[in-house]
Amino acid sequence: MGRLDVFAMLFLLTVNVYVTNSQHNGSCSNPEVADIIFLIDGSSSINPPDFEQVKAAIETFINKNECFGKTRVQIGIIQFSTEPRVEFQLDQYDDKAVLLKAVHQIQHHPEVADTIFLIDGSSGISPPDFEKVKKVIETFINKNEVGKTRVQIGIIQFSTKPRLEFQLDQYDDKAVLLKAVHQIQQLHGGTNTGQALNFTIDYFDSSKGGRPGIRQYLILITDGESGDHVSEAARAIRDRGLNVIAIGIGSANHAELVTISGSQDKVFHLDNSDTRKDLEQWISFEARSPNACSNPEVADVIFLIDGSSSIQPSDFVKVRHFAEALINKTEVAESGVQIGVIQFSTKPHLAFQLDQYDDKAKLLKAVHQIQQLGGGTNTGQALNFTIDYFDSSKGGRPGIQQYLILITDGESGDHVSEAARAIRDRGVNVFAIGIGAANNDQLVMISGSEANIYNIDGYDALMSLEELISLDVCNPFAGCKRIKVADIVFVMDGSDSITAVQFKSMRDFIMAVVNHSEVDTGNVRFGAIVYGNNTQTIFQLDQFTSKAEIRNAVFGLRKTTGGSRYTAKALKEAKKLLSAENGGRPQSNPKVPQFIILVTNGPVTDSKDIPPIAEAFRNNGVGVYAIGVKGANKRELVDITGSNDNYLPALGFGFLYHLSRTVTHVLCAET
Repeated sequence: MGRLDVFAMLFLLTVNVYVTNSQHNGSCSNPEVADIIFLIDGSSSINPPDFEQVKAAIETFINKNECFGKTRVQIGIIQFSTEPRVEFQLDQYDDKAVLLKAVHQIQHHPEVADTIFLIDGSSGISPPDFEKVKKVIETFINKNEVGKTRVQIGIIQFSTKPRLEFQLDQYDDKAVLLKAVHQIQQLHGGTNTGQALNFTIDYFDSSKGGRPGIRQYLILITDGESGDHVSEAARAIRDRGLNVIAIGIGSANHAELVTISGSQDKVFHLDNSDTRKDLEQWISFEARSPNACSNPEVADVIFLIDGSSSIQPSDFVKVRHFAEALINKTEVAESGVQIGVIQFSTKPHLAFQLDQYDDKAKLLKAVHQIQQLGGGTNTGQALNFTIDYFDSSKGGRPGIQQYLILITDGESGDHVSEAARAIRDRGVNVFAIGIGAANNDQLVMISGSEANIYNIDGYDALMSLEELISLDVCNPFAGCKRIKVADIVFVMDGSDSITAVQFKSMRDFIMAVVNHSEVDTGNVRFGAIVYGNNTQTIFQLDQFTSKAEIRNAVFGLRKTTGGSRYTAKALKEAKKLLSAENGGRPQSNPKVPQFIILVTNGPVTDSKDIPPIAEAFRNNGVGVYAIGVKGANKRELVDITGSNDNYLPALGFGFLYHLSRTVTHVLCAET
């Protein structure tokens, strides 16, 4: 019996027992009422006969049940590969014969994509490491179905100058393709990434083997800083709708990688190149992950951006990049998402209204051409000016989801409350992004809720909000997106092994989780501890009641601890922070969930003290999650958390940002 034969048998046994348990001899005298969605893998790892077996299993399930319809059992099917595809939704069919026909007609949709690897072959890469990069590409090829109707692979190597190894349509035989990769010789020389990006862009065109209109990826792998400028070339590539993934090894410039990919979400930084498996896992995950807005809602989105003189010209460019990144994740169309931009300073200025562009390339060009106004910061006047641009007379679509995204770094010179209330009274969802010294009280007044405020330290951190804003706009009715009520204490490794850059990654991780939470005395409270030989309490649970206060404390934090990792000692201190005396709510009714989030990258010095503190957490109902950055002892961390499920491995500190989403989703579900 084959693998999928066994799967089908088990599947039918478990699902049929669940659904037919309350039925009598197949009749509907006492029917189960249920919604069932089948999420089926349609990737190229599933061969066509096996895919047909999965369909047959679903058909058998349907045939064994009689109770279908809007008041009984409803069936939906979603197939996924590179992106999810809704075959039919729950309420689409209530007739068994029609439902069976719909299942029978489902076609296998494996990944179809163009992927070009742009690999650094400069002298900064050692020959053994260059061979590891080649092995990573070979692994990627082996995991995909290669061909002109499936996944096409191209490789460009660069150093001082770029060199085409082979273009996308050159090989459709996997064995020949693997041989071509194996034969690539390292170039050596400088690291001119900008020139390489300019060289690469045309190789996605149909004239050079590309297939515009399908998903196209550029995967950059580099270990150094570019010797030339990268921003214009990178933007030109992204404006073509390409998904750019930037992987930095060792001393690669992280900020430059964000500039190239256009998103913090698409950057991964390995601490070193020792582990080929790390690269393989990352590329496999990213190249198969759909955009947050791959199935968007219909929405109107207006960016209201501060263009006053308090903003440096270079920072204003970063605001434009942020808007471009969100647009690149969105299906722009008259019947989909519409984007408008209004800039303000002393006076507001319309850049373009909602219905002006339904072509993404033209829209991105228009954003790129916006010039900073300069002047004062009259946010109230700008809000009054903006309100009419959601009306149908100015391109808006009242009745659908409408959003205003305000980005500012200062305090308004005029009153904001009346104008903000008028916008919200129209049903517009207002999000306020406060940068640096932005006035948090005004932001609450404008957005109407602390939950709709995002606080960041500076303009470089804007990209860290991209995923969260995308989810809010593209999936407004999705499940839990923010942690509502909880006591959460971060316990951060501050031992000698932690560098300043790694410490900053932990700070950014904290703020990413905070930005996904509703911070207030009655909602989510945060505490933080940094430890080494000694434990330092940064803030306790009742110390701050807003994201802005936490932001100031977190971003003002500098590493002052050192020595070994006395993790158990730090956890004992964290337990104290969860007590009522320090702002915790252990005896509240209803009970407030309490959590510890530990981040460390090495073995525990006082491991003999782990069992009693771990038991104390379990006895008190405290949820403990441990993020083990490469070098941490998994067994010790599982002993601390009490469960493999609560242990989260991180390939490097650069991966913490990505894990913040996982942590948020988990805590969100638990609260």
